[in-house]
Amino acid sequence: MYEINVTGTFLVTRAVPASMKSQELVAASPQASERGTTRGSIVILGSTSAFIATPKMIQYTAAKHAVLGITKTAALDNASYGIRVNSVCPSWVDAPMVRKAMDDVPDLERTIRTAVPIGRIALADEVADAVMFLCSPMSSYAVGCNLILDGGTTLSGR
Repeated sequence: MYEINVTGTFLVTRAVPASMKSQELVAASPQASERGTTRGSIVILGSTSAFIATPKMIQYTAAKHAVLGITKTAALDNASYGIRVNSVCPSWVDAPMVRKAMDDVPDLERTIRTAVPIGRIALADEVADAVMFLCSPMSSYAVGCNLILDGGTTLSGR
């Protein structure tokens, strides 16, 4: 858990900017020069577990808290080079790992639907849309942000 989520994220956020720093600076938005210049964006996959604890998930919660710190530090370390670093922090996403958990754990799907105020699990495409936003000129001022994407789950703290 820790090697994949923390060590992997750390190694990527160390290696990728090294390559990106050699790229030419380009306009962040061809239509709006006042948005400055960029060498690109890095978007890290976080989790709502970086903001709220989940019982019996100490390894995952600790790892995702570390990812939040890596995002913030990498954002500070790379901003002056025109490289923005942010993260997307979803809750439950309809992906193979979660599907397997729903197959293995009775009533997990119902529990998820009950816990999420909009009443459904996130689609992988919705997470991808958030990543694309953070890579786009529309988010040119976003640096070190951790975008919670959870259908309202973390609003009530239940």
